Amino acid sequence: MGIVDGLVGRLNECMVTDSAACSRVRHKLSSCSLCMDVCKENAVSITSAGGKVLVNWDRCSGCGKCAAVCPNRVFSMKLADAGKLTSTIRQQIVKDGECTISCRDDADAAQLRSLSFADRRVLVKAAAMGALKITLRQGDCGRCSKDCRGVAENETAAANRIFELAELSVRAVFESNRPTAADRLKNRGESISRREFFGFMRTKARQTIGETLCSIAESEKDRKRTVLSSERSGAESYISDLKYLGSDKLINRMREEGLLMSVHIDIDKCTRCGICSRVCPMAVFSLAKETVKGREVTTAVSADSDLCSGCGLCVTACMSDALKISSN
Repeated sequence: MGIVDGLVGRLNECMVTDSAACSRVRHKLSSCSLCMDVCKENAVSITSAGGKVLVNWDRCSGCGKCAAVCPNRVFSMKLADAGKLTSTIRQQIVKDGECTISCRDDADAAQLRSLSFADRRVLVKAAAMGALKITLRQGDCGRCSKDCRGVAENETAAANRIFELAELSVRAVFESNRPTAADRLKNRGESISRREFFGFMRTKARQTIGETLCSIAESEKDRKRTVLSSERSGAESYISDLKYLGSDKLINRMREEGLLMSVHIDIDKCTRCGICSRVCPMAVFSLAKETVKGREVTTAVSADSDLCSGCGLCVTACMSDALKISSN
């Protein structure tokens, strides 16, 4: 019964949390509360430094707003869901040269629980995969409590600005409340095509318990990370996609407009204590060391601004006031 109860409890989980990336978990002086502030259901809580990020899955609506506001990517889609999204987007691009992402039953679109998970990183990834048009299609918000419209509009606007800076013809489009085949069949009494019917049935089948149990089988090793671990693969992938779309020229333009952050080290103030390297969840800082009289000594500190999330944890932790983070 304990095993069954654990499996049923996991069915409510809609995303993975990485407590190791949370600034409040990594340092006691961090005052970040973005995820808790944006959650209307009060489903997110953070224990003291060295603890973890907790989500009450009974309260969580799966809106994904916490994932959208967190600079360190503490909240992310499950590996299975992210893999299906990427695979479906790739298939759409190969077929039509464009892709559609929807937060409701839509046989012609890649499915997401909430459009809040379709942030600028997802849109840039789609463009890097060859999409000339990326559509975010919203469902009927009158029957949904997730309220992902605001996030979707902001991320679409940000992605379009990135495409403009890269001098690309790619465009991201937000569509609101477009009726699906299920809407026309149930609410309007309209007939639907044979293709729409089987697409609707296929979408429903994907939401069955069998597929959910497949998602549950994700690696426990990936779910349980230590506080000292660093999650930089997501940032590296995003920067790689940006450079593919517009080289370093795009990176510099984005920094000028505040779409990417820059880290500055005051060499005169820096004591080379290395605390910035220890607390940074994105592994932005690198320490140059050498052995002096039999012990290892830090001789220099460098920063890779490409990986910076802008959380400001390094500034909070630095006791010599040697660090600054700017959006320009």
